[in-house]
Amino acid sequence: MKRNERSSRFVLALAICLAIFAGVCSAQWNSRGPSPRLGHSAVLDTAKNKMIVFGGYTFDADSPVAAHFNDVWYLNAAFSTGTALSWQEATTAGTPPSARGGHSAVLDSVNNRMIVFGGAGGFADPVYNDVWVLENANGVGGTPTWVELSPTGTPPPVRFNHSAVYNPNSNRMIIFGGVSDFGEYNDVWVLENANGLGGTPTWINFIAQDTSGPSPRDSFSAVYDVTNDIMMVFGGENGTKSFSDTWILYDADATPSTLCNGVGCWAGPLNTTVFPPPTARFGHTAFFDPKSDTMHIFGGYDGNIENDNWVLTEANGLSGVWTKVTPTGTAPLARFDHTAVYDSSNHRMVIFGGEITTLGVLTDTVAVLSNANAQ
Repeated sequence: MKRNERSSRFVLALAICLAIFAGVCSAQWNSRGPSPRLGHSAVLDTAKNKMIVFGGYTFDADSPVAAHFNDVWYLNAAFSTGTALSWQEATTAGTPPSARGGHSAVLDSVNNRMIVFGGAGGFADPVYNDVWVLENANGVGGTPTWVELSPTGTPPPVRFNHSAVYNPNSNRMIIFGGVSDFGEYNDVWVLENANGLGGTPTWINFIAQDTSGPSPRDSFSAVYDVTNDIMMVFGGENGTKSFSDTWILYDADATPSTLCNGVGCWAGPLNTTVFPPPTARFGHTAFFDPKSDTMHIFGGYDGNIENDNWVLTEANGLSGVWTKVTPTGTAPLARFDHTAVYDSSNHRMVIFGGEITTLGVLTDTVAVLSNANAQ
């Protein structure tokens, strides 16, 4: 199980509705939604209660070659229940990014812009390090329009299955890790003026490949504490082993001229001698709840495909503990390489898609977890 295409042949699952996840049901869709997929991205517009899904890939049962997407979908009323949920495919203007999976996406909600970086197009197609912006990303107030940015500075090497987080206060996107044909990375890059507004987008290699932080990896989770400018990383893999370590990066959107000076910004790993962490895994999802200072993990692959939930207290200081939590209701299908978004105001997490069996069966199901920040 490795890389952007983890199996040579996939069998598509039937479109099914997930049952109850902690008392909130996804219900049958009133309209057609995205096809089953993994390796896609999802961001949340909390003001419009809308999840925005881009790209990803799938497999045809009769072909060993993955089919990649560059479509955009909206899940309207994303944190509602019952028939209020509905899918809508966006009609975009401009030349879209090449179809891809394993990319990253962040949302500048103030300016209604989604920023996409990197990803891979398949076995014979390239791996990318390009940057795209979807203007009018939520489809409200104007036509969603794709624009490719041309940042100055030396760009990061091409990669996929990396992470990206965004600081709206500084308009900077932080990239960490990932993998390409040359192996895994543990470098950190900052893109200034990331949304294409207010100045020329510029790449800065904040932390080069080194041994001061997490080892090189891909398919991990990374979450961000905007207030304190701290990024938290858990798990992942490097092609031969999976990880269960937890790290934090101080001054995550800084530049080499500031406090960290490009070295010594990483702290970790978290001491888990007394309270063991989640099993070593990759392809899981995570969110950070700023009100409770907790990081929450769902699912992933640890030798088995999981649908477990874990919470790390005092997540931004490496002084907390990992605890397994068991929500009420019927749990969603176990999965990995799915997406999750979190609404901190209503304490709800929405998951979508992913792979649900080692045979490569995919799902198009959605589940909502209420009281998602419970400890």
